[in-house]
Amino acid sequence: MENLSLAEGKNAGGGFSWEDVKDDIPQKYITNAERVLGWTEGPTEIQVQVLKKIVSNEDANSEKNIVAQAQLGSGKSGMFGFAVLRKLDLNKGLQAVIFCDTRELATQTAEDLSKLAGDDVRVWVCVKEKVGKIRNEVKDGAPHIIVGTVGSLNHNMVKRRRFKREDIDLIVVDEADTILIKSEKNKGTFNQIKKITDSIKKKNPKSKIILVSATIPDDSSQKQKDKEVLTGFKTIIGKNFDSVRTVTTKDLAGDYIKKYKVKCNDFKDKMEVLVELYGIQAETKDLGQCIVFCNSHPSLNELDRFVKKSEKMKDTKVLVLHGRLKGDERDKVVQEFRQGQHKICMCTDVLSKGFNLPEVSVVINFEVAYKQKTHLHRMGRCGRIGQDRVHQNGVCITLLGNGTSPIQAQRGIRPDPNYDVNMLKKIEVGLNEAVKSKSVDRRNIEEISKVFEDAQRAGTNRE
Repeated sequence: MENLSLAEGKNAGGGFSWEDVKDDIPQKYITNAERVLGWTEGPTEIQVQVLKKIVSNEDANSEKNIVAQAQLGSGKSGMFGFAVLRKLDLNKGLQAVIFCDTRELATQTAEDLSKLAGDDVRVWVCVKEKVGKIRNEVKDGAPHIIVGTVGSLNHNMVKRRRFKREDIDLIVVDEADTILIKSEKNKGTFNQIKKITDSIKKKNPKSKIILVSATIPDDSSQKQKDKEVLTGFKTIIGKNFDSVRTVTTKDLAGDYIKKYKVKCNDFKDKMEVLVELYGIQAETKDLGQCIVFCNSHPSLNELDRFVKKSEKMKDTKVLVLHGRLKGDERDKVVQEFRQGQHKICMCTDVLSKGFNLPEVSVVINFEVAYKQKTHLHRMGRCGRIGQDRVHQNGVCITLLGNGTSPIQAQRGIRPDPNYDVNMLKKIEVGLNEAVKSKSVDRRNIEEISKVFEDAQRAGTNRE
């Protein structure tokens, strides 16, 4: 496989202006980026680098696909949004298909693209129980752009043949290292996306593919799962591609996110510590919103029951989100969280990848993630690129227990005081020091109040 080398360039958050891309994007989309999305300071590095690569390939009449990796929260969705819109023909039908890992990410991406594109462009979302336009004011007709999860896109594009494919010029796979794992466990998802891309290529051989993620493995990795990802990439895009990488995985979630770990006695103690953290957060003036991650539905359920029974939490509403909720229930939770109706959302990893809410300043890992890339993606939910195109400060706190969660008990894992400590050490292997967590004493949890000051936003990011 071609070397996925690191592209040279400026910092992910800024250093570019709209002048750098004015010849590559129609002015109306730049205007929407500034006025509707608030990107007044210009595009990010990954947006500029990929646009320039697309243009240079077109000038050279090259049919190369693109693999793009950039810092967490650095505007990757805007990057492929510009790539889709730059040559969009309003007189044609479907011209771009975007695959996303989760319902929440697909809906968010479609909404952002709709804002960037304006009322003339028909952007549809395709997820379970919902296929159709994002905004009621958009004119009726076949979509120009469709964003969805793999299963729903396969059902509508391959099984039902609902959409024509002759005009599709661009295929984007977001969080590609999660979707395109070529393994026995993931073969259902992989085979579906392969069928869709093959059917598009059959109708339009010149269509291009962009694979996007913050956690693309290095091609020299000897890990089996990394090899499965790279094999999946090669199967979808072949060897004819260009790489645009503005960061390496070991440098993700740099020093703009403060990372801490708190050693707790057991699962119950972690719940008590979490309630204490909620109290400190509530008392910290102008602190942003908080996402709490659990590894499993049973752990989330037990945590939810504990929080609801806690006397300290009687005046605080906490949202709960997981994949077992119905589609409209998941949409409602996300909407309430986005609108700022509630400051805390406890969830499984349905929000760990790509979810973008600049008001989130605190991430708490109630349980240590099973994989390094999941840990990095969780951290990336805070410290997002703000409207000034600069990373905001964020705080990530990981609670360390003894391996006594409900799911671990079901698997017969015996309590071990160092279970989570060793899990986190394994995850942080190979990461730069700025990405690793610092210890905070459980007996002096008030120290966290000083930590939270790093994540104060003073309300300046909310428009």
